[in-house]
Amino acid sequence: MVMEETKDKKNAVESYVYDMRNMVFVMDPERGQFAAKLQETEDWLYEDGEDETKGVYIAKLEELKKQGDPIVERYKEFMERGSVIDQLIYCIGSYREAAMSNDPKFDHIDISEKQKVAGAWLREKKQQQDALHWYANPVLLSADIRRKAEALDR
Repeated sequence: MVMEETKDKKNAVESYVYDMRNMVFVMDPERGQFAAKLQETEDWLYEDGEDETKGVYIAKLEELKKQGDPIVERYKEFMERGSVIDQLIYCIGSYREAAMSNDPKFDHIDISEKQKVAGAWLREKKQQQDALHWYANPVLLSADIRRKAEALDR
């Protein structure tokens, strides 16, 4: 049982090394450092790390993930952000259209409040995000956009 668990942890380290090699969502200086760390780990796996304990493999994987997980998160944010922004823009447009209509149920809302409907927040955050390089830590997170949409719904 322990041998099988140890083998599984070793395989997890090896898989992580191979998977992360395909991640290009990292700035050039960091890419070089991380690629070197991945290569060093792969070499270690087939040399000194061939017959290590489960705990050593777990520690090695955790060490790699400290550097690799933020890369994965930046990639996920980059891939997801556009569609989430589009959803919020649609939501804002729908609510703004309803609020600006002549429907008496919206008469109690001041015209300046009707015109806001979360658009300023999105514009400001989107400008900040657009000013960053694609590999930088994002300032506009998909989770924040979703929370804004939920707040708007309420």
